[in-house]
Amino acid sequence: MKLPLGLLCAVVACGCQPTGPSSVPPAKTSTFPPPANPFDQFGGLPVAEPSVSKQLTDLKLRVQEMEMASRRAGWAEEAKYQATLDPTAKGFTVIETSLGRFLLADTEVTPYLDGYSVRFKVGNLLAATLTGCKITARWGPPYVRGTNDLRTAMAATEKQWRTNNFDIPDVFYSGLWTPLELKIVPADSASIRNLSIELQPTTVNMREVKK
Repeated sequence: MKLPLGLLCAVVACGCQPTGPSSVPPAKTSTFPPPANPFDQFGGLPVAEPSVSKQLTDLKLRVQEMEMASRRAGWAEEAKYQATLDPTAKGFTVIETSLGRFLLADTEVTPYLDGYSVRFKVGNLLAATLTGCKITARWGPPYVRGTNDLRTAMAATEKQWRTNNFDIPDVFYSGLWTPLELKIVPADSASIRNLSIELQPTTVNMREVKK
């Protein structure tokens, strides 16, 4: 049976129409990461840079600390050959020299002119007898930082310290104490408390074994 051409076209057209609700294709998901927040590493907030003046202050303090550490290292090396003469100390004090160790004891301080006379004893621990020695005495006010910066305070304190060298002709017999006296002038009651000495023997007397 033949259908009219118009009816056939209508049937074909109806077969091409969708029979249900229209569907929308899903949206494509981006594979690129979201843009980074430049302040995420600081908790989402910008962090202010320290001022130039604060940076200079911190740098100055670090330099002063390094200078102080260097000075302390130098002082520690020098302190091996120095000993403080303290009249209130009990017993004896050990002092290092280029030849070995000696002992200091019985320190007495009495006023003398515009300073003090300091008497003490040196004990020779060596097996040899020594003739003469050189003593370097240093005294001055204690170190006080106060309101000044470290470098200024140290420089001001060191300028007030005094040094004097003494040539001692006495004989230091092995195993015996030798009394000595130093005139420390000028000096006040505060600086004499910081009196330290360095002792270096000059002549060693030893007997020769004859064969």
